[in-house]
Amino acid sequence: MSPHDVLTVAGDTRPGLLEPGRASREVGERYVAGDLLGVGGMGEVRLFEDAWIGRNIALKSLRDELGQDAGARARFLREIRVQAQLEHPSIVPVYDVGAGERGELFFTMRRVRGLTLGAVLDDLATGDEALHKRFSRRRLLAAFSRVCLAVHYAHTRGVLHRDLKPSNIMLGDFGEVYVLDWGVAKRIGASDDSGDFVEAAVDIEMTGAGRLVGTIAYMAPEQARGAPELDARTDVYALGAILFEILAGRPLIVATSAAEALRQIVGGVDGRPGFAVPDADVPPELDGMCARATAKAREDRFPSALALSESIESYLDGDRDLERRKELASTYSLSAQTLAERALAEDTPPAESEQARLLSFREVLRALALAPDEVDAQRLLTRLVLEPPRVMPPGAAVELATERQTQRVEGARLGARGYASFLLAAPLMVILGVRSWFLVLGGLALVATTAGVARWVAARRTVGRVAFAVLLTLSVVVVSIQSTWLGPFVLLPTAAAVVCSLFALYVERSWRPWLLVAGAAMVLLPFAAELIPGLPRGFTFEPGAVVLHARALDLPPKLTSFALLYTSIGYVLLPAVFLGRLRDTLRASEDRTFLQAWTLRRLFPRAGDPPGS
Repeated sequence: MSPHDVLTVAGDTRPGLLEPGRASREVGERYVAGDLLGVGGMGEVRLFEDAWIGRNIALKSLRDELGQDAGARARFLREIRVQAQLEHPSIVPVYDVGAGERGELFFTMRRVRGLTLGAVLDDLATGDEALHKRFSRRRLLAAFSRVCLAVHYAHTRGVLHRDLKPSNIMLGDFGEVYVLDWGVAKRIGASDDSGDFVEAAVDIEMTGAGRLVGTIAYMAPEQARGAPELDARTDVYALGAILFEILAGRPLIVATSAAEALRQIVGGVDGRPGFAVPDADVPPELDGMCARATAKAREDRFPSALALSESIESYLDGDRDLERRKELASTYSLSAQTLAERALAEDTPPAESEQARLLSFREVLRALALAPDEVDAQRLLTRLVLEPPRVMPPGAAVELATERQTQRVEGARLGARGYASFLLAAPLMVILGVRSWFLVLGGLALVATTAGVARWVAARRTVGRVAFAVLLTLSVVVVSIQSTWLGPFVLLPTAAAVVCSLFALYVERSWRPWLLVAGAAMVLLPFAAELIPGLPRGFTFEPGAVVLHARALDLPPKLTSFALLYTSIGYVLLPAVFLGRLRDTLRASEDRTFLQAWTLRRLFPRAGDPPGS
């Protein structure tokens, strides 16, 4: 017989298919009774020991009240023959068939150890954590796919199960999956008039039994209507109802009576578990599979149980890939955490710390590339970005030095412009009246020289110690010459404060002592010059007054007032320009740092963060 031949399950009168006799086939001769394993609508299953072979088997026999009923015996024989001829790894094999002392029919089969899918789903609904780990969604879906393949095999052999439900699926202790209870199976295309008709099995809640075949909660609409012609898609509907229950944690049909259940089935139900139970977190792919398998119209369902299995396997391939990615992400995240702790430890040498930090960055980025939702990796990345190393890495120190060199060059450029703007005061000096051309022209020459040197330094884009010393020395001289205008106590301290402040914005920390010495010199040198005998005094004391003596300019009252205003405004605005430019640079850096931290918080929110922060 080829795999696609139709089984002869009823009405065949060949000698090999006759009802077994009692001669040498009685239970007591070979089988020793054990515990009761289960009771069904037609029969009961007990554990027996096969004394001839020495193994435990399951023996199913007709219930006592049906043992002599001709119709029941015929249906029971059909179940035996169907199950025996369906040779598939997920269909329990039949070992033997016979009759007991009173003529009651029995058959023996493999003793299957495990739990029914129905029992598993019931226990999962109670929140059993251990069972959740043992029967993950992925494992149940894999088992369900194997059920689909077994059902498809039966379909290729011309047999419909007609009573597929979780309690008829056994999950073995060692990964086995079995489709049980072929008692109401029938030939595809056969009508119920052929002798296949049996009473319906109904759920406890559905007390009104009708003359239907199967379990109401898992019946397809055409089965519930009692349609004479059923096909493979009828079993596909029941498989869809089982898949719904696996994903939603509750049956597809929830009703208080058989009549209500039948109305729901015939009218069509929404088979999306994610819609029925939003908290179940059902992926849209599985939602779509359930909806298609449980479609009201047969032509809208999967064409076969094999097609449903292939869809499940396609999803699981992606799910396995996702699971593998999560495992790898967890490995990378753990490695990154170890490296980060090493990088941030106080006893780690700087070079080793830098290397560990870089490796930690790489590992955590690999983790997030594989699993963007990996919380530990997100937190570690935020920590690595926002928490600086204890010691500046050499490479970073070089780049930082370059950046600071650029800032000093910018300071030199601004200084050149500031000193050049001082030359604009030359016409004003002439208007005020020159008393000493040597002091005026010498001072202007020094200002121009200082501006030129600053410009040259900026053009070279390097401000070293020598350039710094030259510019600072020239600035001391330029500021000191201002004492020849109004003495050492009027404009000179302001000019010295402005120049020292601007230098302090750009100099390295190691250069600051020299800057402090130069600032003091700007004030002390002009005052010391007042003590040299023979030099004209810049100021004298009179009763109730300090008289300033201009040595370089005549200083007529009105023009001098204007000149003092011009110079004072310049001393106020020039630092504002310098500090404003520097503040813009610092603000840009602060903004970048803030945006980095803000973006990280948005990407990887932590517990307790306000929404949208």
